[in-house]
Amino acid sequence: MSYIQPTPPAFRLFDAGMGDGTVLSHLMRAMHRRFPTIPFYVVGKEISLEDVRLSMD
Repeated sequence: MSYIQPTPPAFRLFDAGMGDGTVLSHLMRAMHRRFPTIPFYVVGKEISLEDVRLSMD
């Protein structure tokens, strides 16, 4: 993340195959620590409805 330079209007992130959301949640926490004032636009793609439910918990 030290090489990332977010550009306006938001930090855009796409996660294809997000599973149960563990990696995505860790990445979002790290992004917030590194860029606390920049809004995030996060999109996650998942086929399994159970994984989507788990990631939203």
